[in-house]
Amino acid sequence: MVRQVRQQIDHAQFLNIEWLLTFGFDKEADQEKFYHAMADAADYAQERKVKLVLKPHGGGSGSSEEILRCLKQVNRPNFQIWYDAGNIIYYTGKDPVEELKPIVEHVTGFCAKDCSGERPTS
Repeated sequence: MVRQVRQQIDHAQFLNIEWLLTFGFDKEADQEKFYHAMADAADYAQERKVKLVLKPHGGGSGSSEEILRCLKQVNRPNFQIWYDAGNIIYYTGKDPVEELKPIVEHVTGFCAKDCSGERPTS
């Protein structure tokens, strides 16, 4: 996983892309691999002047609780949040304003898009 993420960072640098987004992980069994890869990626990206951000997308980045856990585990200044209020609603059904409060100091970007409600469960 580390090699693949570094390759994406190299592509971003080559294309002069400032921000590289990750969406976290879905399976709990993948969390330690993800945290390790993101810690490495944050350092590697910083050396290449690429900013690495976590965009909430359910699973291991579904709500502020999971997002804070990611930030704590990765523990790098070049790993911040690109907040997506619509995804908070869609994946968790939680109030995106309330979910923003515990993590706002780590937010460096924000998505504002349509969301008609929670994801269908069936």
